[in-house]
Amino acid sequence: MTANSHCSVAESPGLETQRREIECLLHESELQAGDSWYVVDRRWFEQWKEFVESGDQNSSSFPGQIDNTELFEDLDSYHLKERLVENEDFMLVPAEAWHKLLLWYGMTDGQPALERKVVDLPSTLKVEVYPVEIFLCLHSNMENVISAQFSRTDSICE
Repeated sequence: MTANSHCSVAESPGLETQRREIECLLHESELQAGDSWYVVDRRWFEQWKEFVESGDQNSSSFPGQIDNTELFEDLDSYHLKERLVENEDFMLVPAEAWHKLLLWYGMTDGQPALERKVVDLPSTLKVEVYPVEIFLCLHSNMENVISAQFSRTDSICE
């Protein structure tokens, strides 16, 4: 399997091929600082697994478009709910697996992809699901507040 392998939207590979390709990427991908991983709603992912394991394109377990609605506090800001738990509320998938799933199933209109970076923290590599959110304003204009997200590994300059 190469990083350049791709499929057209019109012709998704068979269910067994989908299952094998995604499983392989999940098991073989290791965390490396700076890499992107994606947050996917666990229920959608479990539905997808059930669908591809059924081997039936007409199965009632067809998952539809990737839908992370349940992970958001609200659908205006698309802020993640607080205290979501990996493997209970969401799954993390490596970038190549995400791009394949997105190509094959599409995504619910308007939802942003939940790309997260792998950061190198003291003694551990980890996907930073919740970047630090900082509210910024000028002392001369305390009403005009903007929020920005930063990684724990970002420098003050950034």
